[in-house]
Amino acid sequence: MKRATLQSALCLVLSPLLVAQQAVPTPASPHAPSITIPKDTKIELIAMESISSETAIKGSTVRFEVANDISVNGLIVLWAGTPVTGKVTKVRRGTAYRQWAVLKIRVNAVTLTNGPTLRLTRSRPRNRHSIAPKDIATCAALFPLCILAAFGATEDGNEKPSAHSDEQSVLLACSVWEFWTVKPITIPAQSTGGRSSTSTSSVACVQTQTIAPGGFVEID
Repeated sequence: MKRATLQSALCLVLSPLLVAQQAVPTPASPHAPSITIPKDTKIELIAMESISSETAIKGSTVRFEVANDISVNGLIVLWAGTPVTGKVTKVRRGTAYRQWAVLKIRVNAVTLTNGPTLRLTRSRPRNRHSIAPKDIATCAALFPLCILAAFGATEDGNEKPSAHSDEQSVLLACSVWEFWTVKPITIPAQSTGGRSSTSTSSVACVQTQTIAPGGFVEID
């Protein structure tokens, strides 16, 4: 009788410990499947709002979204509709006979749903090759002109502000901008099932404005 009572008491004492031990989560296996997003993967972003050089403020944010699902080896690694934030880095209001409008926006990264950050660039892959020897020789022969071109002194040099220079630069809502990944990144593999790939941008943004011909919008 006493032995049975003792066994019952031990069960009561040890039961919470056993439950707690079972509740401890199992650590993730170091050999869990992963997938690598290659360098120079093309990602299109869609502007979710219109902004103008007339009212934009340097340092303010601009909303973008990923335009299409990005897949690697049949697995979606970046979903359409993922929010991306841009930042106004330079703004100048267009003024007749004085200056053309300027609007520059920087978008340099997108945060994936599982945490890591994917660095982006607007520079096309084919434009990032090393300089050919013949180009170096040509530039050496025309050194002064190359210096001017490098600093943009020759760009639009003959376009003086006119009566139309008061037109503003406008980022068009729903305009699509191409980016490429700067370097490869490895992330845990994700299943493509259970989530819609339809971007909310297809119904959220409405194209209502046009880009003024006098100024320009630059996104980097």
